[in-house]
Amino acid sequence: FYECFGIDAILLVEYCGLNPMARKARAGCPIKNIQSALDDLTSAGFNVAVYEEAADTDASSSGGASSSGRGSKSRLKHRMLAQIVTSASPTYLYDLVLGNGDTLVTSPPSRPYVGVISTSAGYTVVEISSEEQSVRISERLTSEAVACRLAAYPPADPLFYVPSPGEQELASPYPISSKVRHLPFLPSRTDHAAAIDGGGSGASSFPRLKVLPLTLMQEPAPGLSDLERARRVIVKALIDMTENYDCGLTRPDGQRRERRVTHEDFVLVSSSLSPSSS
Repeated sequence: FYECFGIDAILLVEYCGLNPMARKARAGCPIKNIQSALDDLTSAGFNVAVYEEAADTDASSSGGASSSGRGSKSRLKHRMLAQIVTSASPTYLYDLVLGNGDTLVTSPPSRPYVGVISTSAGYTVVEISSEEQSVRISERLTSEAVACRLAAYPPADPLFYVPSPGEQELASPYPISSKVRHLPFLPSRTDHAAAIDGGGSGASSFPRLKVLPLTLMQEPAPGLSDLERARRVIVKALIDMTENYDCGLTRPDGQRRERRVTHEDFVLVSSSLSPSSS
């Protein structure tokens, strides 16, 4: 059984349709419903940290056969962070590798975070795999090519967009310009307007659009390619949104060392260039 308390419980009640327990800010669901609850939360744009109860492996707590027993064991439960479930990685994998293997086959694949950059030569599409920390970039794409790409490989929520210099006024997040709703590569005006106004994105709907200020793009400089500029702006936007940290090795004093993830941790694995027709 999985349960939440406080504001997390309120989110379960609001987005998953669960009932509060004992008229308190407490809600939960059995293990058979955990994936359904996670789908509801990630579809609403939330990242969910799932903790599992860990077995007590401390030998001192057992004390041998003569002293072992319910009374000698600590009542404090030990829990571990099993997975952070997101719209990019929506399937909760814990226990599936030892349980029903069919679930792994039928579960939806991980989705990339995607950024679209409008340039004078066309659109640049940046696809980021948060699991592999890799980046793929396609340049000089038409709006039709971008639309096909997004339809074939649905992005995780949200979809980042960097306007061209001529669209500078679109970068203001409030209010959202009507021109943003009519970007040519979006699936449809009606569906996308509903995604913006409703603030949610179901499994079959298009993700929310997050417009980034053009000022986030680095100015051209010697030794700085357009691919690198595109990689940096979208990866930085993703890092700032998720506040992701890479918990690395322990320090000499035994405490965990935290290092903030940067764009340098995401490797450009491939890129493609679509030549424009003359």
